[in-house]
Amino acid sequence: METKRKTLILRLVVLVACLCSFSVVVDAVAVAAPPPKKSPVAPLSIFQTLVAGGSARAISQFVTYPMDALRTISQTRKGAKTLRELGTSKLVAGSVSTSLFAFPLGAVQFTVFGNVKNILSSIVGNTAASGGVTGTAVAMVSSACASLASCAVGVPQEVLKQRLVTNIYSNFGTAVQTIWKTEGLAGFYVGWGPTIARNLPYIVITFTTFNHWKTQELKKREDNKEGSTKTLDTKTALRFGMGAAFLGCLATQPLDVIKTRMMTQAASNLPPYSSALNCVKDIIATEGVSAFLAGLPPRVCYISPLWGAQFLLNEKFQKLLGERNYKSQLKKIVRGPSPGTKRRKQ
Repeated sequence: METKRKTLILRLVVLVACLCSFSVVVDAVAVAAPPPKKSPVAPLSIFQTLVAGGSARAISQFVTYPMDALRTISQTRKGAKTLRELGTSKLVAGSVSTSLFAFPLGAVQFTVFGNVKNILSSIVGNTAASGGVTGTAVAMVSSACASLASCAVGVPQEVLKQRLVTNIYSNFGTAVQTIWKTEGLAGFYVGWGPTIARNLPYIVITFTTFNHWKTQELKKREDNKEGSTKTLDTKTALRFGMGAAFLGCLATQPLDVIKTRMMTQAASNLPPYSSALNCVKDIIATEGVSAFLAGLPPRVCYISPLWGAQFLLNEKFQKLLGERNYKSQLKKIVRGPSPGTKRRKQ
């Protein structure tokens, strides 16, 4: 019992240290970043929204992949190989392929969230734009739809990523072929229940919190006559993104442990769990409640910068594409109709 208590305290200390370091990084990035330029933007097409969200997710996941790999190894069941046995090279195993696989995940999440939010906002009126209870409800429903829609690509990506990290398969191609031959399509959705149970509240908390903070910040700037804009500056986007992700991470940590255990059972020589409920009972009986905090520090080190960077890059990409659309529209107005389009009067 004393050992478990010391382990829990150590994890919390490491977690606080990680958060302090993140605060320093955010401030450093913000100081280095130039002040944002207030340029007019035009609405994005659905394709552009997909590209912005997908690119933001793929880039962010590639950069933070080693911390996610460390989190997975920390959460695997007893009997699985440790990081020392696997080697540090496993921290980047499959990073390129799984990060590319993350593109459709981010594309679906941001596009579904944005479009559902716009549809619901048009139904309820201006009350959603000002925040409050209505705005929060709209953001929660929109983020829930985004979470459920993205699970179609999110669950297979998690299965492949975690089995590569735990050395169940040597490479991405082998993983896909083996799972397809031995387990079929269902093999790519092992642990889908715990994954959805984790992702749904996590996405709702993260997107809703970020959306609320962003709405209030932009409203405050507009009230202070700092100019009307639809995007955040670098420091604020990072701060809001990492803060929202941290809250979602804490709320869903036990579910993340269960999901990882269900997906990586083949890495352990112990009898497999029969269900998610059996997994919960076994963890409590054999390892104690503190086991549900396994991998929390590396998960925060992975999740907070991942989502901070993801929200930041999505804001930047949308702003860039919006400015490009505005300039294209402006050129069409200045040029007027193309010559030869009207018939000459007789």
